[in-house]
Amino acid sequence: MTDYDLFTSMVDQIKHSCLWLTLYSWGEPFLNQRIHEYIAYAHKQKIATIISSNLNKPLTLEMAEQVIKSGLDVMIVSLDGVTQDVYEVYRVTGHLDRVLDNLKLLDEKKRSGAQKRHTSSGK
Repeated sequence: MTDYDLFTSMVDQIKHSCLWLTLYSWGEPFLNQRIHEYIAYAHKQKIATIISSNLNKPLTLEMAEQVIKSGLDVMIVSLDGVTQDVYEVYRVTGHLDRVLDNLKLLDEKKRSGAQKRHTSSGK
């Protein structure tokens, strides 16, 4: 991932003509511990964001909250099998249970954030 200052400079240059920013390609976005800051900056500039992850890196509660709060528009999850036996054929040393746990964590954070917004708006 590009240096954060370089990233913000590039976003500032394209913000009037860019609708969608893809923050993945040849790498795992969650290896960048500041990915939520990149997403949030683009979101602040009214640029939609998308990441793609295999979610095989352990996510902490804090990381999940940060990504949800960042304004991420789309997350693609590469799920390479629905049983561990099949999953590890395609994702060597991968752990299906970790991916599913990460998905649950992100979903819980998304739902709790939506619930907080709903409750605080008085609806």
